[in-house]
Amino acid sequence: MVRRTFGKTWWAKRWIRSLEDRGWRNRLQRGRAYARQGRVQDVQIRPGHVTARVQGRHPRPYQVDIFIPLLSDEEWERVLDVLASRAVFAAKLLSGEMPENIEEAFAAAGVHLFPTQEERIGMNCTCPDWAVPCKHIAATYYVLGEMFDYDPFLLFLLRGRSREQIMDALQARHVIEEEESAAPEEEGVSLEGALTEFWGDPERLAALDVHVQAAPVPQAMLLRLGAFPDTRVASRVEEVLSRVYEIGRERALRLAFPAKEEDKERTP
Repeated sequence: MVRRTFGKTWWAKRWIRSLEDRGWRNRLQRGRAYARQGRVQDVQIRPGHVTARVQGRHPRPYQVDIFIPLLSDEEWERVLDVLASRAVFAAKLLSGEMPENIEEAFAAAGVHLFPTQEERIGMNCTCPDWAVPCKHIAATYYVLGEMFDYDPFLLFLLRGRSREQIMDALQARHVIEEEESAAPEEEGVSLEGALTEFWGDPERLAALDVHVQAAPVPQAMLLRLGAFPDTRVASRVEEVLSRVYEIGRERALRLAFPAKEEDKERTP
């Protein structure tokens, strides 16, 4: 039988460590067995609130409630500004990944993603155990770590913002940034108006700087296409395409550098 592992990813491990750092290591260990036995059921994560039912020794499951402090709207705006300002954060989040240094963005905004020792976490369980966290709450914490393994954006939801809200906010900031950075169009002569005189202006033609040279990698375009899927004719296709590209290259060079008359006379 394969034992369930809680906290495979760095962010799930960080979640569990943030709880252990509060001095709950021994109490959390009491709930690990319950979590592995599948006693935690119907876990629901909402902004700032986690609910679950945990099967104990009695037939009726116990009700568990966990309350995590929410970030205010103003704090979230600061976090999103920092995330959007750093390309690596925004790119990874927009692709559905959790950046490894995401805590730096929250710290730069003056807040935290993971619970700190100074924050008060509300906990309640309907079991008769007086200890807090009891093993039912502790089991729920481990299952949350497992859920975070599969969906790191649940951590954001616990702090008050869903995946969709974060994605929309980052995309909106990205659009605004593109609009602000777009250079205004320069006023001047239109293309149509310049065509009549462009080719007759020696200075404009002389300003054109053209460099033609052989590609550093022969048949680069063919190499980028990759292997031909039909191995039976792959060698033949590659041979034909290589010749086509070579003919195209030679003709392009002849167009760019027409042979002089004396060169033609020397050509056998």
